[in-house]
Amino acid sequence: MSRGRNYTESERALIIIGVIAGVPIEEIDRALNKSQDKVGTNHRNLSPISHGMLKTIYIPIMSKLTQGSDNNQKRQQFFRHLWEHCLSPQSVEKLLKANEK
Repeated sequence: MSRGRNYTESERALIIIGVIAGVPIEEIDRALNKSQDKVGTNHRNLSPISHGMLKTIYIPIMSKLTQGSDNNQKRQQFFRHLWEHCLSPQSVEKLLKANEK
């Protein structure tokens, strides 16, 4: 069975912010559905597997990619990685390779 359409950039942003904020998956799904209703798109909820991967793999890897001499610069780089992920998701393998550099 197909997972359906890809998430839009806006949906990815909502999901990532929700996961970082520790929002329960059900609340993230409600926000997604509300947004999807506004633009007339089919509902696509966040799967528990995707939620877990974001929480335990993607976000920690992206946070390790930050380099900088001060916390503000590191925080800005971390959010830049999240921004880039919203626009064009990377595979875990690619993120891990970038982290090795």
